[in-house]
Order: sequence, then structure tokens, then C-alpha cells
Amino acid sequence: MNKGQQKAQTYIERLGFHDPDLTTPEHDTLVLWAYQHWKELLKDIMATQKIPENTIARKKLECAIYGYNGYILGFWDLVITFYWNEKRMSYDPMDGSECNKSYENSSAFYFEIKPNVRSIGEMMREINFYRQARAYTDYSTYIIITKTKGLKELFKEQDILIIEYPGEDSSHPFISNGTLIQ
Repeated sequence: MNKGQQKAQTYIERLGFHDPDLTTPEHDTLVLWAYQHWKELLKDIMATQKIPENTIARKKLECAIYGYNGYILGFWDLVITFYWNEKRMSYDPMDGSECNKSYENSSAFYFEIKPNVRSIGEMMREINFYRQARAYTDYSTYIIITKTKGLKELFKEQDILIIEYPGEDSSHPFISNGTLIQ
């Protein structure tokens, strides 16, 4: 290791993935924007997944992703998890009768913030690497927030959603004169 070169902190860094935007103010702006406006960003997705509006939501920034061996693989920039109870008809295994049972449900949204997607292949490998550490279910949604345009369809085919950051667009409901509306 050269003098002044930092040692890799996560497994994905040891594999050669380096994110030059990670420590920039631009990255922080997009993370804070997503954190502050998650309800608006997820509104349509929540309706599609039939997540009730009265759910409990937990938001975590820089959430560690652990491998099966306990090593930190990397970090999701933002994770939003919803929890709710749902009553469904079920059958009692003892006598076969119908009964209403309460089931706890959850749905998680994993955000990776990339101000600039420099390589589609590297971005795809990183998301796939991260999601292999999670149980991939219908209740997990992977989202990239970026300023890079034109990637929505390609990533959608890979079950990854793209939200394009509006940036300086003052006509966007979250932005006024280039700054976030609180």
C-alpha cells in the first residue's frame, strides 16, 4: 500500500469497487434529499405493493450489509422498512376450520445514491453483490438515486428502480432555486 492510500474498509472495496462520489457534498445532498422526501418518492411504489398507509416506517442512513461470515460487505446509503399487521383467513391445523389470523408483514427499500453512474456494469455488479446478502423477496425493492439520465428502463429490467434527482430544476416540487425545500 502506498503512503497516503487508505486501506479498504469493506469487502466490496477490497474487490476493487471504489466510489469517488461517496465523500462529496454532492453525494450528501442526494442522500439528504432522499431521506427528507421518502414519502413522495415511494408513494406510487407503496400503492403498487399494497403497503397500507398506516404502517410504521423506520429510516436508517449508512446501513451496514453483512455477509454470511460476519464481514461488512458494504453500506446501503438509506434503508426504509415498513412494518404492519394484516388479518387474513387461515385454517386451523387442529380441526381444519377457518379462522382470522394476524400476520406481521414488512417491506424494505434499499437505496444506493450515485450522483454520477460512470459505469453501468460496475453499478449493476455492486447492487447485485449487495442484494445477494439480503433475502431477495417480493418485499425488497432496490433503488438507485442518480443525476445520470436514461437508465430507468435498463435497470428496471434487472428489478432495480432508478429515481433521477431533479437537481437545479426549480419547477420540481422538492427544489426551489437549486436548494431543498424543508
